[in-house]
Amino acid sequence: VCPKAVMIHWFKEARKFYGDSLHVQVIGSDVLVDIKDNIKVVKLNRAERFNQWRDSKSNVFVVNYDLLKDLYEPEVKPFWTDMPFMIIADEVTRIKTFNAQRTKNLRNLPAKYRIGLSGRPMENRLEELFTIMDWVWPGCLGNWDRFRERHFIEKEVTYAGKTFTQVVSYKDVDKIKERLNWIMIKYPKWAVLPELPPITHEDYEVFLTD
Repeated sequence: VCPKAVMIHWFKEARKFYGDSLHVQVIGSDVLVDIKDNIKVVKLNRAERFNQWRDSKSNVFVVNYDLLKDLYEPEVKPFWTDMPFMIIADEVTRIKTFNAQRTKNLRNLPAKYRIGLSGRPMENRLEELFTIMDWVWPGCLGNWDRFRERHFIEKEVTYAGKTFTQVVSYKDVDKIKERLNWIMIKYPKWAVLPELPPITHEDYEVFLTD
């Protein structure tokens, strides 16, 4: 599961490491590869996309977060009753909002193994950290009510005649770090630079009108 912009990149990486031994479906696209390894991508319609999900010969399915909803359609759901072996969520911060539909779609999909990847720093919001880690390893931070009680400092705020609870700070954050040390793997920038493409600088001239 990844952002739409990197779906073809994941397809290429699968071919790079496994060649033709894996049958990879890029959901929503028909990816054609010629003998020179040139790639052509053809967009598929809804019915064709559903046929991709039903392809029992495929080993890997590359899908963006928005198209996860397909798995809950009656035309597709019966074919996904067995638990997938592994789900890899690239840019896993896309599911940082607990009640977002894309978060629910991913959270409700069972798997034997789950891996979350992200190249961007985590924001300083424990609510979002809990949502992400509870998908990667359900229950690793306990249940939500206990987590909130242990680590949130809150106060009641009244606005427009309504009273609600607002998070003003956090506490015992070191205990969270200790628990996540054996779940999260962090790589410094220098360690991943060799795997990244070179930076391309392009200059554009912009002419302003009067």
